[in-house]
Amino acid sequence: MRRTVERELKLEPPSGFTLPALPGAPLESRLFTSTYYDNSSRSLTFAGITLRRRVENGLSRWQLKLPRPRGARAELEALGGPAGPPPDLRVLLVAHLRDGGLEPVATLRTRRAGIRVEDGGRTIADVTLDSVDVLDAGRSTGGFAEVEIELVGGDDGDLVRLGRILRRAGAHRSDGTPKLMRVLPPLPLQGR
Repeated sequence: MRRTVERELKLEPPSGFTLPALPGAPLESRLFTSTYYDNSSRSLTFAGITLRRRVENGLSRWQLKLPRPRGARAELEALGGPAGPPPDLRVLLVAHLRDGGLEPVATLRTRRAGIRVEDGGRTIADVTLDSVDVLDAGRSTGGFAEVEIELVGGDDGDLVRLGRILRRAGAHRSDGTPKLMRVLPPLPLQGR
């Protein structure tokens, strides 16, 4: 199982936005589909936990994101098929699974392009522009775009500096809401 800590900044791009010229190397363009899971009471969502199965180039990976201090998130990733998360990830969800089994709650298809930003010979961050389609039974029902700066070897100062450059290029501040939270339908009110 792969484990990383992700520190990122999300921005809202206007229509037609393109990434400005940044020092570094272009990232390979990607296309992937992510199906997000939770139980019927949305226990994971309320705890700030994200569980998804991402399929890219025929390879299926389960990713579990857990909140960490200062806005960071721990990301655990393991190979696995459609039957459910691998045992290494499922065991971390035992308390939440008492509220019911996992079910798909949203499916997103993402087209990603970007650049790995370098400065003075050191790798700073991946800056990406995501075009996201919200899928229902394989058909797009809407979408949105998102700019993301994810630190690779940089620090908080680099995150702030890159955010400033992207805002000058036209991107807007964001509240940092994860993709899933932008599309997740509200739970029906119970017993009111």
